[in-house]
Amino acid sequence: MRIDSLMELARSSLKLGIYAFAAVLLLYLAGYLFLYRKYLFGKKRISPLYFLWLMIMCWYLAVIVNVTLVGRGEVYSYRIAPLFSSYREAWYNASVTEWRNIILNYCLFIPLGILLPLGIRFFRKMYRVGAAALILTLSIEVIQVLRKSGIFEFDDILGNVIGALIGYGFFGIALYIYSRKKSVEIPLRRIIGLQIPLFLLIIAYVLLILVYNIKTLGNNSYGFYYGYDPESLTVSSEINLDDREKTIPLYKVPVLTPDEAVEFACEISDRLGSGGYKKTKDVFDDYVLLRDAPDADGLIRSGSGMTDERHSSFCLVHYRGGIYENTIFSGAGAGISLEEGNEESQIREILQQYGEEVPDGYDFSIWRKTKYIYEYDFVPYGEKTLYGTMAFRPQFNSYENNVMKCDYAGDYTIISMAEAYNRITEGKFRVRSMDKNLDNIKEYRIIITGCSLIYELDSKGYLQPDYKFTCTVNDKEKEIIIPALR
Repeated sequence: MRIDSLMELARSSLKLGIYAFAAVLLLYLAGYLFLYRKYLFGKKRISPLYFLWLMIMCWYLAVIVNVTLVGRGEVYSYRIAPLFSSYREAWYNASVTEWRNIILNYCLFIPLGILLPLGIRFFRKMYRVGAAALILTLSIEVIQVLRKSGIFEFDDILGNVIGALIGYGFFGIALYIYSRKKSVEIPLRRIIGLQIPLFLLIIAYVLLILVYNIKTLGNNSYGFYYGYDPESLTVSSEINLDDREKTIPLYKVPVLTPDEAVEFACEISDRLGSGGYKKTKDVFDDYVLLRDAPDADGLIRSGSGMTDERHSSFCLVHYRGGIYENTIFSGAGAGISLEEGNEESQIREILQQYGEEVPDGYDFSIWRKTKYIYEYDFVPYGEKTLYGTMAFRPQFNSYENNVMKCDYAGDYTIISMAEAYNRITEGKFRVRSMDKNLDNIKEYRIIITGCSLIYELDSKGYLQPDYKFTCTVNDKEKEIIIPALR
């Protein structure tokens, strides 16, 4: 979740918080002023500060409800995510978004650790704050499962409780500062002891960063899996499984910084003849998006105010590999017609008009007459090696340049096909495009029908090898990916 999305979520929670506060105010008027003060002749007053605390607490609980329970789509998986599974997934994906979501889990409950002891003396003990956070987050997880709006994740519970304990540590620091002004002695070692959850968390993340930076290769996203019970698997193969290990070359591609990606997107835009158009840019964790900004009348104009028949309506550049996608805007809004049987040369000419080079050494294919593909399988290109595809879609007047210029990175040993197959029988795998029906059954019948070696970009821009097993899982065609590096 991006910071601007988080701020928007907080703003949307404000309305819910106002409703919650209004409900508390009505209870206060009816219970405290009407019953307690008027009929029971109570003398104890509620201070303005306590009332302010109550208002903040209501808004905070509204944020919690809005973030965890409101506006979520239906989830069909009944899987209980094991402890540390979200950490493992974020690690293997090296995903800024996933790590940010884990950290937001801590941050979400930090205010609880501050507000509870601030307003209620009963919670001036750390273990009581931890118990309250545990009960609250456990209730949320159960409600999500019952409403089918989320899966039960032990990591959410762990993160929320840690966040509340960190918040209580911050409360301890504030209490220590306040007590010194009032000449009340609170042992400093006790306050330092309250910061242990925060210290341990910082140490853990520093160690993760050090380990990641020391590694030569990046993380392979297919290294993460929940794991299946081998007793629930019936695995067979219709192909011969080679049991020999191999040594193969690995390649590395460029990894752009966000600024470099924006500059590259602007170069592509200029090359397509749309450099003079008004642009907007969005910088995301993995890519940048450069788009034309239409005027109020919906037309997109150049600096001279004249419309053009051809320019880029958007350009998306990925940091890893510098691969990109373009959609070419046509003034008439029509696609490009191709002469049947001569598509290969026609598309090359069109791409060359867009400033795109199509080097020799490709395999050309057509997918359902809607997508025309030039594929490079480690083709020498000067001192570089080409790998990837360039695909053109004439009906949308768009293309994707996923051809990466790779540098040789050394020879590495990979496991045999038979060993990769054994990992499937042990339940140590992931299934591409696992659907809701397959994710909730108790027995899996897997029949392997084919196997090939593919390459996927890791988190540091290395093309890592994976075994792709084509198969049927309970009579549905699927793909199972097993990392191949030893």
